[in-house]
Formats: sequence, C-alpha cells, structure tokens
Amino acid sequence: MVLKSACLRLKTAEVPVRFLKDRAGRLSHMKRSGWLEPWRAGWSNVRAMFLYGADFFLLKPGLVLLMLGLGLTLPATVGPVTVGPIALSLYWAMLGLTLAVVGLQSFYLACIVQIMYGYSQELVKRRLRLFDYNRMMVLSGGLLLLGIALVFPLVSEYISLGLRLPVAPSRNPHLAVTGLLCIIAGLLTFSSTLVVLSVALCSRRQPSRN
Repeated sequence: MVLKSACLRLKTAEVPVRFLKDRAGRLSHMKRSGWLEPWRAGWSNVRAMFLYGADFFLLKPGLVLLMLGLGLTLPATVGPVTVGPIALSLYWAMLGLTLAVVGLQSFYLACIVQIMYGYSQELVKRRLRLFDYNRMMVLSGGLLLLGIALVFPLVSEYISLGLRLPVAPSRNPHLAVTGLLCIIAGLLTFSSTLVVLSVALCSRRQPSRN
C-alpha cells in the first residue's frame, strides 16, 4: 500500500498504534525467533520494495546509464576524441556501448513494469503513447539499418584482409561500435514494443483491480 500510494503521489501520514506488552518473564516474538529475525524482516521489506517498486530502481538509473553511455560512444564515432584531459578511445566507446545497452534495457523494462502494475491509468496512457506501434517500428527499423551501414565498412575491411581485423588504427572500428549500439537499440526497441503492447492487451482483458 505504501509503494502504491507513492506511485500515485498520494499524501501519507503516520498513525500511532498500541501494542500489547509481553507478560513478565515472557520472551518477545523477536527474541523467540532468534537473532536472525530482524534480518529476515529487513530482507522481506527489501524484497517487497524490489518487487512492487521495480520501476523505481530501473527507470531513472536506466536513463542515467543511457545518457552516460551515449556520451562516451557517440563522440568517438569517427575516431578518438580528446575532451579536456580525457581521450575517448575505442575502449571508452565500448564501455559506453555497454552502459547504453544496460540503460536502455532498464528503461524499457521499467515501462513494461509500470504498465503491468497499472497503478496510474494516466501513466499507462503516457507509456502507450510513447510505444506507439507505427512510430516504434519505424524507429527500430531505422536504427537497425543505420547500424548495419556503420558496421559494413569494418566487415568489408575484415573480408579484404583475409578475415583479419586491421592492425593499423582506423575509424572503421569506431564506426562499428556505434553501429553495434544502433543494431542492439533497434532490436531492443522492436522487442520491447511488442512486449509493452502485449502486456497492455492482457491488462485490458483482466477485470479491474480497483
């Protein structure tokens, strides 16, 4: 109830509750259950927060990782770039690729979870507008084609060198990293859109939980 009220941005207040005292000489519930009982209770609370508030741990952290990953990968698309004391080399671009993929997947999972919870119908409508089928199919297809175009120069060079990667530094590996990011983003967008819309259809068929 606390997590649902937080998602709905409702006001909450604390109400004092009276507890019956244990009889003299009688051990409390915590003491009878052993010293591990407070840890079990804490773990149950953490479990509830993760299960019923999964979008809190996925949405904003995912967006932060996505922005950070794009900031490392995109500037180095055409080759190493120096930003102040930092040189964004191929390795930084690969780290950015990893962060961006994890961040994008986390964001999409958070959107799916929010639709599954259905705490706020207004939020569900916003998510469904975001995952408009036609728009997302065009976006995923465009990302896929762009990624293939960026990866192609490295593949062509790999074949021309007798199935060996180039030893001399070139911009083709940098293009390929960004291309891989576009391909993965396109596939994630395509699959996540299908899951979001499928979950929305299943939710509409179920009786109202309010």
